[in-house]
This record gives sequence, C-alpha cells and structure tokens, in this order.
Amino acid sequence: MANQPGNPNMKMLIPMINELQRIFTIVNTRLTLTL
Repeated sequence: MANQPGNPNMKMLIPMINELQRIFTIVNTRLTLTL
C-alpha cells in the first residue's frame, strides 16, 4: 500500500517534513544564540 506511486500519504508527509525541518532550524539557531 505504501509503495504505490502518487500515494496521498506521501503528499501529506512531505510538507510535514519540511515544516519540521523549518521548526528544527529555528530552534537550533535560537539554541546557538543563547549559548
């Protein structure tokens, strides 16, 4: 099921991963600034 091309779950997953990466970068820069 997960191996099908054009899987709707993958279409949902990619923006979520991008959002998590953005949040992680913001948190990471704030941590380095406080250190």
